[in-house]
Amino acid sequence: MTQRRKSDLNRALILYLLSIPAVVAISGFLADYSRRHRHVAGGTAFMWVCLLICLMALMEGLSIIAPTGEWALFWFDLRFISLATLPVVWITFMLQFTGHANWLTPRRLAALLIIPIITQGVIWTSSLHGFWVIRPVAFHQAGQFFIAQTGARIPGPWMWVHLVYSYALVVIGITVLSATSVRIARRDRGQFLTIGLGTFIMAVAAAVPAFTIIRNFTFNPLLPLIAAGLLIIFWGVFRHSFLRSPLTFREEKNVPVALITLFVLIATGIAATGYMYYRNYEKNHRMEVENTLSSIAELKVAEIVQWRNERLSDGLLLQKNIVFAQLVRRVMDQPADAGANKHMRLWLGQLSSVYYYRNVILMDASGRVRQSVVSESPRTCDEIQKLIPAIRKSGKTVFLDLHREAPDRPISLSIINPIVENGRFLGAVALVIDPTVYLYPMISRWPTPVKTAETLLVRREGNEVVFLNELKFQKGTALKLRFSLSRQDLPAARAALGEEGVMDGIDYRGKRVLAALKPVPDSPWFMVARMDRNEIDAPVRQHLLMMIFMVCVFIFGAAAAVWIFWQRQRNIFYHRELDAAVALQASEEKFRQVFEAANAGKSIMQPTGEMQVNEAFCVMLGYAQDELVHKKWQELTHPDDVEPNEKIMNTLLAGETDTARFMKRYLHKSGAVVWADVSVKLMRDSDHQPAYFLTTAIDVTAQKQAELELRQSKEMITAVMDSLPIGVAVNAVYPSVKFEYMNDNFPKFYRTTRDALKDPDAFWQVVYEDEKIREQVRTRVLTDMESGDPARMFWENVPIIRKGEGTTYITAKNTSIPGKQLVISTVWDVTDRRKAEEEIVSLNASLEQKVIERTAELSAKTAELERINKVFVDRELRMRELKGKIDELEKK
Repeated sequence: MTQRRKSDLNRALILYLLSIPAVVAISGFLADYSRRHRHVAGGTAFMWVCLLICLMALMEGLSIIAPTGEWALFWFDLRFISLATLPVVWITFMLQFTGHANWLTPRRLAALLIIPIITQGVIWTSSLHGFWVIRPVAFHQAGQFFIAQTGARIPGPWMWVHLVYSYALVVIGITVLSATSVRIARRDRGQFLTIGLGTFIMAVAAAVPAFTIIRNFTFNPLLPLIAAGLLIIFWGVFRHSFLRSPLTFREEKNVPVALITLFVLIATGIAATGYMYYRNYEKNHRMEVENTLSSIAELKVAEIVQWRNERLSDGLLLQKNIVFAQLVRRVMDQPADAGANKHMRLWLGQLSSVYYYRNVILMDASGRVRQSVVSESPRTCDEIQKLIPAIRKSGKTVFLDLHREAPDRPISLSIINPIVENGRFLGAVALVIDPTVYLYPMISRWPTPVKTAETLLVRREGNEVVFLNELKFQKGTALKLRFSLSRQDLPAARAALGEEGVMDGIDYRGKRVLAALKPVPDSPWFMVARMDRNEIDAPVRQHLLMMIFMVCVFIFGAAAAVWIFWQRQRNIFYHRELDAAVALQASEEKFRQVFEAANAGKSIMQPTGEMQVNEAFCVMLGYAQDELVHKKWQELTHPDDVEPNEKIMNTLLAGETDTARFMKRYLHKSGAVVWADVSVKLMRDSDHQPAYFLTTAIDVTAQKQAELELRQSKEMITAVMDSLPIGVAVNAVYPSVKFEYMNDNFPKFYRTTRDALKDPDAFWQVVYEDEKIREQVRTRVLTDMESGDPARMFWENVPIIRKGEGTTYITAKNTSIPGKQLVISTVWDVTDRRKAEEEIVSLNASLEQKVIERTAELSAKTAELERINKVFVDRELRMRELKGKIDELEKK
């Protein structure tokens, strides 16, 4: 890492670390300032905004100084307690600050908090955390500090819901702020400017890491930008007296809310389109770079495999060459054979020069060097010596990996080939390869002109990854530079662990890189093709700047178009207002003429009670117009009607209705009561505020007097009719019995009520409960009515039966009213007469029975007397006869 790079990182780290206490201090001051001015609209809400920002900064500070990465992630996620709630508190402040606190009902506030509450549940519930983030932020250590890399985060579906919801509230708040800004007094516009600019900067601060707009930030830009936004608001406190007094609104200013909303929507659409285009370009560019890195890694691996196979083929040619084996046998068996030794030196030298081997060494079966192309190598290195027994046993070629023959010797790569003749192990030939001749240059070559691209060859040794080739930005590293495999952000370590593919990480210089990992087949090697993210993202940054410029141009164009349209609409509006004013003046003149010429009494009353009246109103109450100039309507109203009339006026003022009609009593100048039919309409101004009452009063005193006389006459007739001992009703009979009038005795004699007889044709069911009697009576009555014979429309002794009660009897008579489908029904109760008649009949029957019984008794007694008399007569005759005989006897 260069000294300049380290210096830049140190400055960025210091700026980032200083922004944390700066945010805490400024937000804490603003929170205390807002608390002291909480009587001003929005003061309390802004205090909570500042407290939430302060809490968020503290959580990020704890994340930076956490002891482990797990604790750093915990404190980092804890910030979302503030971040999820902050947009709701901010929109609350914005509505209160701009004079729209009436929009904030408890139910709406509760609805606004639903998504933040769900967000907390998703973040802190293990089973739901995948909906929040698919992959959390990564952390890298800068000294003892854990620095969050938000570019590594992959948002889950609910994080997108949270982000869209939060920025929707921000857009709504900025729209309300913009719409209200044209209505405030000039002296208060600085407050709007500072709060709007500060909010915009803080919204951008949150958007950069949230939407990963720029990926190559060394540190999270959230807090430094929030500090900048808070500083602007802090400046507004002292420069523009922010929150020190309520805002002054100019009500007469028309607010183009629709146009501002349209502009915000257009600007949002342009920004969203630009952002999506940028993200699509970024995605395609990354995919292209990933494909390039993967292709280069595969190409390098293929070249290494091909080069390795060629070297193995060289050894195989020696191993299977019979002539060379015979020559080796001669050298081994006859060390003093000068011809054989010379011939062998030619073989080895030719092999070294043609295939660019650093050295070619002939060893005997014990591993002792017999000949060497490089005379300075009287012996082999320990690694080769150790492999001779295994080669002798297996009879196979061995590929000795990159190594140093001695600590002060260069790096070598050896291919050791056994020489066997007729089953006899004669020795081995070691082909010593200098990797700097072909292997390292081949690995280092990059097919495209790039500055930071590099291919690395690594292998695993225990729990470390070893860099095998010389590096582009750090020399003397081959077989020396090592890192622990626990470095999960190091692409070389991930490759040594067997991972394959493309990944983001931090390279050996501490820079963010994109790397393609590929294992080399049949070897312990791994290929890493990497490129600095800074260079990868350079075209993306240029594209972003161009896109930001184009978006700003389009937004400015949209603003200009909306402004021109607004000016045109204002001109049209003012012309229409002028035409309307002329028309209104003409209309008012016509209204005045109609008002004065109206026959009915008319008045224009102010909500305070003063009124302007026409001539007809003056005539109605007996006043001259100048006498009514200073009078209020309450002075002309009957005392008993003042309170009811005021209630009606209050109902109109409350907006429950705009018109009312009622009867009221005025007081004539003479003191007499004047009844009037009054119609009132509440007229409102352009702001829909009550302006005046337009009243029409029609004198109905004569009508009221006639109604009174008619009511008295009706009451007298009703009293007379109700005093009659009979029931009287006026009703229709066909097709149904429907009553127009009945006195009190009518339902009484029929043993029912007025309410029961209200429904048409309910008479039959209500009066005659017994179905058989009902049909008999109904059939008879309707038949008699159809006959038209007055003599038949008379019914005597009709029984009225009620279960559980005694039976009563009525006599009814109907008299038709000529020319109308109505009859006069009269009914009287004949129950007493019927009972008297029944008692007389019963008494007569009893008397007749008694006469019969007495007659029978007299007859029986007479017969007995006659029998007795006959006996007595017979006895008397016999006595006489006996007496005569006695007398005769006596005479004799």
